[in-house]
Amino acid sequence: MSIAILVALAIGIIKISTTEKYLMKISSIIARLFGKNKGEIEKWMRSYLNRFKKLREDRLLLVRALTVAYLAWAIDMTPLFLVFKALRHPIPVGFGLFIYSLNVIIALMPIGIPGSLGVREGTMAFLLVTYGFNPEIAVTATILASTLAIFINQLIVGAIVYAYIMGREIRKL
Repeated sequence: MSIAILVALAIGIIKISTTEKYLMKISSIIARLFGKNKGEIEKWMRSYLNRFKKLREDRLLLVRALTVAYLAWAIDMTPLFLVFKALRHPIPVGFGLFIYSLNVIIALMPIGIPGSLGVREGTMAFLLVTYGFNPEIAVTATILASTLAIFINQLIVGAIVYAYIMGREIRKL
C-alpha cells in the first residue's frame, strides 16, 4: 500500500513539475506570496521546462540521470535499514521506503526552523512510534540513521568528485 502511495505521489509531482499550465499557476502564487516579479519567475519556469524537454529527448542521458538518482536514493536510505538490523528491530522494507521518502518530502518544505533542524528526525521518530516501535529505539535509530546517511553520502560523493577531478588533472598532463 505504501509503495502505491509513493508511486502515485511521484507521478503527481512529475505531472505538476513538467506541465507548463501548472508551473505558471505556481509562479503566480510564488509571486504573490513573496512579492517577486512574476515575469522573472515564469522565465525561470520556462527555462526549467525546456531543459526537462531536452532531457526527455535524450534517452541515454535520462537513463543515466535516473540511475544516479536511484543509486543515491538507495545509498541514502541504506543506513535506516542497517541501524534497525543492528538494533535487532528489523523494519519492513515497504514501511522503510515510505518513511524515508516522506522525510525527503518534508525536508523540501521550508518549515520555520533554520535548516528544518530536527523536523525530519522528529517526523521519522513519530512515524516509527506510531507504527509500534519503542520510543527509545525510534529516536536512537532515527538519529543514528540520519548521521550515518550524512557521512556515507559525503564519503561516497567526495570520493567520486575527487576521482573525477584527479582524472581530469591527469588527462591534462
